[in-house]
Amino acid sequence: MYIKSIELQNFQKHSHFKAEFADTVNVLYGESDIGKSCIIRALRWVLVGDIHGDVIRKEGTKKTSVTVVLDNGIKVTRIKSDSVNRYEVNNGKEVIKYDSVGRKLPEPIANLFNIPILEIDKEKVVLNIHSQLDAPFLLSQSGGFRVKVLNKLTGNHILDKVSQSLNKDILSLNKQNKLLKEELKEKYVQVECLKKEKKEKDGLYLELSKRQKDLETLQRRLDKGREILEKIKNNQKEQEIFNGKLKDYSSVDLVKLEGLQLKINKLEKISEMNKQINLLESELDTLEIESTDIEAPEIDIKTLLKRAERLEIVARLAQELQSIEKRAKTLGSQKESNIALINEKIQAYKVILQKYGKCPTCHTKIDENVLKGIDL
Repeated sequence: MYIKSIELQNFQKHSHFKAEFADTVNVLYGESDIGKSCIIRALRWVLVGDIHGDVIRKEGTKKTSVTVVLDNGIKVTRIKSDSVNRYEVNNGKEVIKYDSVGRKLPEPIANLFNIPILEIDKEKVVLNIHSQLDAPFLLSQSGGFRVKVLNKLTGNHILDKVSQSLNKDILSLNKQNKLLKEELKEKYVQVECLKKEKKEKDGLYLELSKRQKDLETLQRRLDKGREILEKIKNNQKEQEIFNGKLKDYSSVDLVKLEGLQLKINKLEKISEMNKQINLLESELDTLEIESTDIEAPEIDIKTLLKRAERLEIVARLAQELQSIEKRAKTLGSQKESNIALINEKIQAYKVILQKYGKCPTCHTKIDENVLKGIDL
């Protein structure tokens, strides 16, 4: 696109001015202070729109306008008065008006001119329009400012933003990784403490179980002794009855004597049983004494419930431990992916430097040694 002509009405020093342009190089010349710079400002006012206020209006007039005709025949006019601030676009078929123009060009107007406006440190830079007193290509600006402009033009500012973003992500991931490691270490300590406490409780439970079994064995022996004692008492009663009947006999015949002999034999057996009974009574007394020394373990249901809750906590902590280890692996994978992306961007930056052959900041020649020194 190029501008075929421009027409000024009441713009600063010009009441009316019109000029035709060629599609090659055009030169404006004339005496000093006749309005050559006004024409440049008029172009800037129409194409960029960054000149504001009434400084553009010729003194003593009420309405100012600048019209440019493009190579495709489209005519664009900007009009400014006390009550009007608009663009008019005449495409040969219709006139489209854009009223209430603010500090930014209407989007259709900006798309029509397609003039890039760079924003560097909150300052707008228009490379297509050069002021009369400006040094060639930003030489009046600082070196850092020129580097930012070059980065903006070549797209290196995107790499800078990506690098800054990746560095922030890496720092954040490292911080999260450190916190997770500390948390994991703390969980390990808690798990070890719970394992130790569980081991102690398991030992106590085994000891209580053993004592419970010993108590049950003694109870069975005591019940058996009581049963034998009851049989002994019954035998003693039978012996007393037999002795009473024996005294009633003054004389006995042969048959009765044989019966008596049988009863004597039975009595001897009973006597032998009495001896055994005495031994059992002695053992029973010993057993009762031993049983009084054994205390039945008191089983606290609340304590057992607390142990069960702690066992559940151990299981839950083990699950959390597995989850933390999984998150640590995920963070490690993300870190490796980010480093790979940074290396990829560095390689692209090396290609750009190798293509231009010089550093855009210090203008140092780029060779293989310099490229090898650029790394993460």
